[in-house]
Order: sequence, then structure tokens, then C-alpha cells
Amino acid sequence: MKKTIILTLITILLFSFFSCNSPKKDVKKMLEKMTEFTDILNNAAEDGILDDDEITVILNMFDEIESIVQKYNEGSDKREEFDEYLLEYDDEVKEITGKMIRAYSKIAQLEGADKLNKISKI
Repeated sequence: MKKTIILTLITILLFSFFSCNSPKKDVKKMLEKMTEFTDILNNAAEDGILDDDEITVILNMFDEIESIVQKYNEGSDKREEFDEYLLEYDDEVKEITGKMIRAYSKIAQLEGADKLNKISKI
């Protein structure tokens, strides 16, 4: 009985682990993070100065988005599937990307923006 319960739990855990890391879910998660990132950029631009706390939040959120993309780099066997889901959400990707670029352009000239050099290199 214990073996059956343990094997069932292990199976459920493995299934949930692998299903949570699917390219489709990662594309959705990336789009959510990009939207959140855009909101953070817009809020940071409101006062005209980027303080250290805002810079930390911006860089951390950028790292979160970048880590999703890095999972599907050119050597990944899931890259093609990831790209297919990006195409499936193409309109949403274009809309969010446009908003994100406009939001970043608002903060690029602000005092403290030089500390965002990691993002500027992209």
C-alpha cells in the first residue's frame, strides 16, 4: 500500500514538473512577465528619476524574462516548439513588445538609466 502511494505521488510530481515547464506555458509566462515589466518601466518613469530600488526591480524582472528565453536557446530540443507558440501568440507578442519598447524608451534618458546597461546591450 505504501509503495503504491509513494509511486503515485512520484508520478504526480514528475508529471506536474514536466507539464509546468512546457514551451507553451513558458510563452504565456513570458508574455505575463513582459506585461509586468512594461508596467514597472512605466511606473519608474513617472517621477523622471530612476532610483536604486527601481533599477533593482527592473533588472530582476529583465533577468526573469531572459531566463525563460535562455531555456530555449539554439541548442534546445524544444526551441522549435517554443517558436511555434510564439507565432501562435504573434499578435499579443507584437502588442506587448511594442508597449515594452515604448516604456523602455521613456526611461532610457532618465537620470540613473546608465545603470541599466545590461538591458541597453540587447
